[in-house]
Amino acid sequence: MVLTQCGPQSMLNPAQNVPVQEIDPVSRAEATFANNPAGSRMDYRDNHGEYTYRLSKTHLYQFASLSRNRKQSDTRTGVWMYKKTGAKTGQLIFDGNDIWNLRFISKNRATAKNDGDKRTYTFDFEWE
Repeated sequence: MVLTQCGPQSMLNPAQNVPVQEIDPVSRAEATFANNPAGSRMDYRDNHGEYTYRLSKTHLYQFASLSRNRKQSDTRTGVWMYKKTGAKTGQLIFDGNDIWNLRFISKNRATAKNDGDKRTYTFDFEWE
C-alpha cells in the first residue's frame, strides 16, 4: 500500500509517495507503549469499519480504514504527538487537534476516548 503524504508544507512534500514499509519500526527495548508508542501499529474497529494508524519514530503517521464490506474507504498521513498524562494514561494527538485519551490496560492494549465522541474504543498496539 502506498499513501500520499499531506502534512504541513514545512515538513512534507504533499506530492511525495511513501511506501508503508519505509516507516522504521523500533524494538520493544527502545520504548514502552505507555511512555511512547513510536514505531507501532495501532488498530481499532467500530460498527462502521476497521482502522489502522502506523506511528513512525519521526512523528509522522499513516492512516487507513476499511469499511464493513472490506473496501478501503479512507487514507491519510499527517503528524502525531504523544503526551504521557499518568502512569498508564496518555494523549495521542493527530494533526494537533484530533485528541485521543488513552488508558493502557496491558502492554499492547488501551481503552481510548476521542475528545469529540462519547464512545470508548479498544486500541490494539503492535510493533512492526
